[in-house]
Amino acid sequence: NTWLILASCFEGDETLYQAELEGWLKLGVLEHLDVIKLGQRGRRTGPHDILRRRARRVVSWLDRGGSVYACGESKAFSGALDETLVEVLGRQGNMTSAEAIDFLQVMRRDGRYVEEVY
Repeated sequence: NTWLILASCFEGDETLYQAELEGWLKLGVLEHLDVIKLGQRGRRTGPHDILRRRARRVVSWLDRGGSVYACGESKAFSGALDETLVEVLGRQGNMTSAEAIDFLQVMRRDGRYVEEVY
């Protein structure tokens, strides 16, 4: 199953896909959906915050074979996604930093962790 974290940059972006997203949730194509409104004033929530907030679920999901496909600006990611996943795996997955880094390397090798940055 798929967990989508949709970062909406402009007010109303997510409504363009609302019907499809709701349909995918009902059909079970999407297991989880989190929508983040990046453009809101005073709110600095990002995908990394969602991963931290849902750390237990993230680790369980990855242990069950979940995959991570991340797409966005390289300066926005700049290693922060790796750092967040290492933190989450360490805290909720009872891994050392080295074990978490190895876990992510195996995920990359197996095609379960892919970043498309531009």
